[in-house]
Amino acid sequence: MAARYAKLCRTGDMMPLVGLGTYKSDNAYVGKAVEVAIEAGCRLFDCAAMYKNETVVGEALKQAFDKGLIKRKDVFIVSKLLNTAHDPKVVEAECRKTLKDLQLDYLDLYLIHWPICYDAGQSPSDVTNYDIVDTWAAMEKLVDLGLVRNIGTSNFTCRQLERIFAKARIMPAVNQVEMHVLLQQKQQEEFCKAHDMVLMGFRPLGNNSSPRRGKDTPDILRMPEVLRIAEKHGATSAQVVLAWSMRRGISVIPKSITPERIKENMGCVAVVDKLDDDDMKAIAALDRHIRTCGPVYYAGRTEEDFWDGE
Repeated sequence: MAARYAKLCRTGDMMPLVGLGTYKSDNAYVGKAVEVAIEAGCRLFDCAAMYKNETVVGEALKQAFDKGLIKRKDVFIVSKLLNTAHDPKVVEAECRKTLKDLQLDYLDLYLIHWPICYDAGQSPSDVTNYDIVDTWAAMEKLVDLGLVRNIGTSNFTCRQLERIFAKARIMPAVNQVEMHVLLQQKQQEEFCKAHDMVLMGFRPLGNNSSPRRGKDTPDILRMPEVLRIAEKHGATSAQVVLAWSMRRGISVIPKSITPERIKENMGCVAVVDKLDDDDMKAIAALDRHIRTCGPVYYAGRTEEDFWDGE
């Protein structure tokens, strides 16, 4: 039976391989999305201060705890450090604000959202000079204080991770990057496995509304090979591509506020063991190195500063 959880380095905590993403989930709907996800068996919730909806997510989680639907120990909550909070002197305060918003005593996983930052009130083109190594040291102190159990990164390249490894006292447990059928992140996958990290993929279903999509970019869920495999196993296309990632040991956090889609996505768990080697090879052949999430551009930086060679 294929794994449903990934074991994190240092703590041994078990992180579910599928969860609910909350990026750009409107405050009017995200609370209901969390409620539906819990009812559908979701136990991983991916949040971020940048998403500006953590207070609503926190209230939905509190209600679920108060009603006895789930216990705190049974859910895995992820959040991320703002790009404007890389100054080591403010990392703790920023983490405590997130904890207050989510109404939690601790986070299961806290990530540096992007590897480059800018000061509050500035635009992303005004780069500041806080070193990610120094920011990481401040993240380690959050573990010492018991505010977070695991720490990691988001949108970091292998090169940037190597800089952290060289000085870290607590190693990154997770790197979260865009990952889907058209961008399979094989270099990141191999790197994370070699360094006892878990790879977490956002936008695992792709993003058809992204301005980065070329006119010839296919809709992942309508690709003939994906549809064929879905029909073969009596599943949906979304369930197939999510299960495909899970079979690789990659955690996925599909975002939705639509109850039917949330339930459908969580149904991928039942599909993981149905995929055979031929299915996995067929999907692996669809990689086109196409991104739907563009980098946050900064002065004097190029796209190569944000992505590994593929």
